Amino acid sequence: MNSYSYAFSHTKRFNDLILNDRTLRDKFVLGEYNFLQIYQVLIFNDFKFLYDEKKSPDSYSLSRGGINFKATLKRLVSVLVSAWGYAFLILSRRRILVYASDKISDLKYRCDFRMANLYKQLFLKNIKFIEILHTAYDENFYDYVIKRRRPALYLESADLFYKIFSKFNFKKSKEPVNTADFSSFGEEAEFAELLLKKYLAMIDKTRFRINCISKLLRLSGIKTLICVPDTRNYHELVQACSLNKIKTYAFGSGALSKYDVGLLDSSSRKGNIIKPDTLFLSSQYWIEELLRLGSIFDRNELVIGGDIKEDRLAANDTGAMTIREKEREITVLVSYETGAIKSAVREYIQKMLKCPDTRVIFSIRPGRDVGAQFAEYGIENMPENFSAMNNLSKAINDADFIAGTQSTLMYDMISYRKPVLILKTDMDMLEGMAQNGLADTLDINDADFCQRLRKAKETSFEVLTQRKKRLYEGAVSLDKTLSEILKK
Repeated sequence: MNSYSYAFSHTKRFNDLILNDRTLRDKFVLGEYNFLQIYQVLIFNDFKFLYDEKKSPDSYSLSRGGINFKATLKRLVSVLVSAWGYAFLILSRRRILVYASDKISDLKYRCDFRMANLYKQLFLKNIKFIEILHTAYDENFYDYVIKRRRPALYLESADLFYKIFSKFNFKKSKEPVNTADFSSFGEEAEFAELLLKKYLAMIDKTRFRINCISKLLRLSGIKTLICVPDTRNYHELVQACSLNKIKTYAFGSGALSKYDVGLLDSSSRKGNIIKPDTLFLSSQYWIEELLRLGSIFDRNELVIGGDIKEDRLAANDTGAMTIREKEREITVLVSYETGAIKSAVREYIQKMLKCPDTRVIFSIRPGRDVGAQFAEYGIENMPENFSAMNNLSKAINDADFIAGTQSTLMYDMISYRKPVLILKTDMDMLEGMAQNGLADTLDINDADFCQRLRKAKETSFEVLTQRKKRLYEGAVSLDKTLSEILKK
């Protein structure tokens, strides 16, 4: 078991607890909103936190007393910036609202690099828009405010007003008292009970956000919301837009798995499931995959619409593979993966390095301490046929294929017509990739372990081309999709 499978099973158990008790289920469907679905990712992350941090329920508090001066100051700054942004929104009569994460990793467009293609197209088309940002108030908050150099609103700025109003005991939801039997959670029973209280207490805050944002949007000229499917934080904004008849479009980017619980049906169809009008995915493959996993979106709400990170078209040959079949040497790319079971991956690396004519390139993740990455994997003092690179493009070009367990880079390699090997560990995030014929698997106990590496290297060009065609079937450019939705 890994942290993802642990959180997945416990979230399902938590849902069953709520759904099987009518009293609890009704408390999570107040008015027309299905709050259980809204909180799916947050509940999942809480259980993942418990597994990763090995903390007891006693150390997990629902709220913390006292005042954090630095955090409060950041919140006040976000309110001031939002006030200026809202004034600009009203006066400029902007019609396009873009929801994004408060990150600047692409300096050209001053945005999150995962949305670089979207911002590129908006600027190329000279589309006048304004951003509403989810912020974590982290150490980069002030830096991002200065670097962005354009008006913006912060989603969390409404929370300061909620804290003020909540002091006056305005109408609140009643919390349950001893309404659930948590014995099925065993040692985690107390933790599960804390989660129940935590999320029942959050309902008032969620409703306040919806009402607050809805009233602010009512005075604006916004007609369209473009967002990422951030199922942790975007529900209040999406619903506020819907209440004002603002069209909402989400653009998915990256791989999907059974652990994307915010996009999947929690088995409770009671109440209003808050979701964008349309979810654009990058190809037919991802539409089929999301439907297979059991999505909250109906089939007619899923549309092929381009990639907000970068266009990847089936007919695009920019990712043509480097032909190296005649070389005897096998070069395997292993990338740093945040959620990988790193001790297990290290065993694979060590075994690969013992295979004849085999070398391993370890791709370093940008923005993380290099020494810490090596320490996590335990790959210090490695033999000569092991190397590390921080230039991903060169690493991809030099490698015959990639091996890993969790990274979305595994899917990206298909566009380069490179073979993909999924390493068998307790991490099963990429099981759909193998089931759908886009990758092969490798077990450390395979008797023909080294031969399987050579077999992966010798995967035919025809097979690799077919995999790319399958993954990007029906793909269209983001430019085309934006032209269609923005002229409505």
